[in-house]
Amino acid sequence: MPNRAVAFDDLWKKWTYFALVPLEEGQFKVWTWGRFACLGDSVHKMTPNAGQGGNAAIESAAAPANQIYLLLEETKGAGPTYDQIKRSLSGFQARLDQRISAILKTSNDLTRAHALKSVAARIMVQYFVPQMGDYLVDLLSDMYIGAELLEFLPPPHRFLLATMPFNLTQGLGKHESRLRRALWALPLLAMSALTVRTMTMAGLMYPVFHGIFETSRFEWKGVF
Repeated sequence: MPNRAVAFDDLWKKWTYFALVPLEEGQFKVWTWGRFACLGDSVHKMTPNAGQGGNAAIESAAAPANQIYLLLEETKGAGPTYDQIKRSLSGFQARLDQRISAILKTSNDLTRAHALKSVAARIMVQYFVPQMGDYLVDLLSDMYIGAELLEFLPPPHRFLLATMPFNLTQGLGKHESRLRRALWALPLLAMSALTVRTMTMAGLMYPVFHGIFETSRFEWKGVF
């Protein structure tokens, strides 16, 4: 086939052996016990399609490092007690739990989209994804901008110069709930709708023009 591009189907027809490998995924509810802390895939295993497993493992090492640093700052040279160590290590899960859950779900959803698991996935991949452009890059960047940072070291200056700069309070898993924002906005929307309905120029000027049309005279009373 010198004049035709080789398609995957051409290769598939020539296979001599293949195997289906299951991809493990999951997140444990408990990451620490006493002085022990589990990191990376041992507590949050995600599918590889988004390429976030290694990054999540690095973050789950940075978080307890931050907790240990804070513990040493609090004890100021005195040996921390067992209860202090236990409390410090258990705090690292609280730092990452929500973010890791969001990354794990995104990675797993992407795997199912790549596998064309559902009709919705087929429609999305074939018709919508090719039209998304930079939006896909923004989605990927959203995984990075709120990553765990070693708090006892200054962040690299270049991290703060991008169009989506690093911000520990933002990123995947840290977005404000849209439903909550909508509920808070309902009173303002209601007042806006009421204002539009009652405070139009026609509503304000009607008493003035009505008098002019009825009597052919204009009377100024100071207020409308």
